[in-house]
Amino acid sequence: MSEKQLLVDTLSAVHLNNGLVRLMFVGQDVEDIEAGKAPEKIKPSLKQCITMPLPGFIYTMTVIENFLKDDRLQEVIKKAKETGAFSDVLDLAAVTREGK
Repeated sequence: MSEKQLLVDTLSAVHLNNGLVRLMFVGQDVEDIEAGKAPEKIKPSLKQCITMPLPGFIYTMTVIENFLKDDRLQEVIKKAKETGAFSDVLDLAAVTREGK
């Protein structure tokens, strides 16, 4: 299996079935962006689906939890909040020390 990187915009869904977790990653169509289509008119499309056993997913969540606690990430989040880079809809308290 070859290694490669894939750019996605976000995770859109997590699905559990028979002990397998599927992570659905989506992105915007580059051709629509190049054509000048308004961002709110561009529908996300599935870019990648990653499937893993439940124990692997649980371990992944502990890795992400530790990353969220990292001082460097906390500083980036703080600066982004100060500049208004995050939407008001995003619950930043859930991923920052302020929420704990």
